Amino acid sequence: MPHAYDATLKYLVAREPAAWLEFVGLPPIDAELVEEEEIQELLSADLSTVSASADILMRMSGDGLAHIDFQSGPDPRMDDRALHYNVLADYRFGQHVETVVVLLRKEAAHPAMSGRVDRTDRRGRKYLAFEYAIVRLWEIPVEEILNGPFGVLAAAPLAQVEASDLPGVIRRMGARIAVETPSSDATEIWTSVYVLMGLKYSDQLSKRLLQGVMGMKESATYQAILSEGEAKGELQGIRETILRLASRCFGTPTDNTVAALNQITSIPTLQVLVDRLLEVESWSELLEAVS
Repeated sequence: MPHAYDATLKYLVAREPAAWLEFVGLPPIDAELVEEEEIQELLSADLSTVSASADILMRMSGDGLAHIDFQSGPDPRMDDRALHYNVLADYRFGQHVETVVVLLRKEAAHPAMSGRVDRTDRRGRKYLAFEYAIVRLWEIPVEEILNGPFGVLAAAPLAQVEASDLPGVIRRMGARIAVETPSSDATEIWTSVYVLMGLKYSDQLSKRLLQGVMGMKESATYQAILSEGEAKGELQGIRETILRLASRCFGTPTDNTVAALNQITSIPTLQVLVDRLLEVESWSELLEAVS
């Protein structure tokens, strides 16, 4: 399922591809993102194991492709998935492909991920050897990003930094953004910062740190994210009320019942359930009211 940070990272990489190539350890050369239509064509043969949502494929000047896969959660089959994507891209475009997986937070580090895939036949002869690079964002000193290419600056809060140092980090980011980008672009960059901070920090802390930053209140994207967040908060609050009150009347709900309740994304529909609590005698009868 696509996440807000997927589009955010693609926006940032598209702005300054060379900066991100340098950040992940590849040559900082001119590059351009492969169009979404080509990516979908590449993956159309097998969408069950490979997802385009957080993968970025770039054509590097001269020759070759760069595949950057941003990961926010653990994947026990990351090695195989990186190999799969690499081979598909190599076959589709007929160029060598360099793959880098960027782990955006500690939770994305799975113990089964090694950065390589080796295969041997029954006689012990190796017939496949594949390697890819792994960048652990939280291990990179924040100074490297604050003093590095501007295109990667929005990722600074996800680097190696203590929460107590964040106000100073935000101020230094603001000083660079004010000088190095037009005010029209600054708004979207700060919005990108806000989205990425959601991977590591609470929404309350992110809002407090970014409060008053130039242009944030005028950003349509930022306002849309806030509205969505507020709606989700209200939805969750009503769900928790239903679970608490109905459990007293009908007992502990089954996993299927909780799942059915979580699938309801309409506030008016949930409010109907609240109104029905005193009129029904079971979980199934309660949920029938909105089926």
